[in-house]
Amino acid sequence: MNIEIFWNHIYYSIYIFESKSQKAINNVVINFAYILFKHQFTKLGKTNKTVMKEGDVVLNDSKYGLSINIANAIMLWLVASGDITIFNVVKILVHQDFFSKIWSNIFYKIVFIVMIMAVIPLWVNYHFLWKKDKYLKYFKQFNRKDDSKELIKWQVIKFVFIIFSILFLIMSILISDKN
Repeated sequence: MNIEIFWNHIYYSIYIFESKSQKAINNVVINFAYILFKHQFTKLGKTNKTVMKEGDVVLNDSKYGLSINIANAIMLWLVASGDITIFNVVKILVHQDFFSKIWSNIFYKIVFIVMIMAVIPLWVNYHFLWKKDKYLKYFKQFNRKDDSKELIKWQVIKFVFIIFSILFLIMSILISDKN
């Protein structure tokens, strides 16, 4: 399995989890909103069913919905946290004076933060996920073979991957602060 397929599996698992979470929230919120604003919805010729359907599109559309955008933010965060972890490991291995000189200059500090927190995560995710909507092709592929065992397997892999990413980030910060 190559990195692109793995990254898209993680992305798909996050999207599915987010989408199912949003669907549960959507049912409660939209029904409540429909009850509160039934008069206005009726004037517009909308039934509870059509309002639910429109709400589902807004939340779960795989191209523009809220769930995919939350998955995008999580994927960006995963790359940024990996960058910070790698930086901290390099900082531990390389002499401190080198980094203290760079870190004392505000311009270098800003460039570093922008590179780590924006440019690299955007480039990685663009290349593996968003370029020519690659992720949509993978989503279709994963959805076709999406039996419950496969989905559970990738949910567990995603969970372990995110937990280890967080743990490595925290460990690298704690260790680099001691050095």
